[in-house]
Amino acid sequence: MTQEQLLDDLESKDFVDFIGEPELQTETLGSKWYRVSFREIVGKSMINRSIDFYVLDEGTAKERAFYKDKEVEQQIRITKDLIA
Repeated sequence: MTQEQLLDDLESKDFVDFIGEPELQTETLGSKWYRVSFREIVGKSMINRSIDFYVLDEGTAKERAFYKDKEVEQQIRITKDLIA
């Protein structure tokens, strides 16, 4: 997956409302480490979040992008009222 495909994957999540511009954090061992902010909205709750990802061989035909540590998941949990 390329950087563009990774960002498209993030944007396709039901809980993602907005994605900012990726910001380069560091470049080491032939890879680039980026951070991108996004807004999570579920029901009446919202969180401003960010995720990190790596890009190898950026800008070449061999470009590959990976979520850092794990794929992004929804953090907001909706609990139902316990009123009878």
